[in-house]
Amino acid sequence: MSLVNVSNVRLLNNPGKFEDPIEFEITYESLEDLAEDLQWKVTYVASARSSDQDQVLDDILVGPVQRGVSQFVFQVPPPDISKILADEVIGMTVMMLSVLYKNQEFARIGYFVCNEYDNEEMKESPPNPPRRDRIIRNVLEKPRVLFWAIRWDGDDEKGDFALPEEVEAQAAREDAEGEDLVEFDADAAGQDEEADDEEGDDEQEIDLEEHDTPAGPSMDVSE
Repeated sequence: MSLVNVSNVRLLNNPGKFEDPIEFEITYESLEDLAEDLQWKVTYVASARSSDQDQVLDDILVGPVQRGVSQFVFQVPPPDISKILADEVIGMTVMMLSVLYKNQEFARIGYFVCNEYDNEEMKESPPNPPRRDRIIRNVLEKPRVLFWAIRWDGDDEKGDFALPEEVEAQAAREDAEGEDLVEFDADAAGQDEEADDEEGDDEQEIDLEEHDTPAGPSMDVSE
């Protein structure tokens, strides 16, 4: 059982300019006082071709973690456009908010992000190099969330440790363009998904699960 539940994440400045910081208002609940801080990390997927191009926008520790509900605002800088291939700046990508305890990731909240120019002329003929001051960032506010079992305080470090049975989850490689993501219920986390993708969806070339962690059940932290 997870001792920390992320109950809500709200984007405060969305949509916004590509060059503006990104602000998350995060609400979580801890079932117990924890011995160590929680680690929160935001990763921007700069390329669908390789996870080696991922950019960690910020990485912070939040604590002390006490029993009860807590809320804070996590502001992260925008991606470094100079490290993104020119043909991958515009279009759909993914941004991930990860939560870790004692270097163990137990929740990952993945958002699809749409970057486009603010006028039709640039949309039709994108400038090269890209104009970051004219790009609008729109984060789709129905995230896909994965979580995993980890060792919490007092868990046996030497005993066998089995991850929970994988729940059949919504495919990460969907075609996000023009579709609404399936909404999941945080209160029903650990139960079977209530809905699958709509029929006929194509594959999306970005996989939230390709970052060296196993797949887990999904839940929703949207409002």
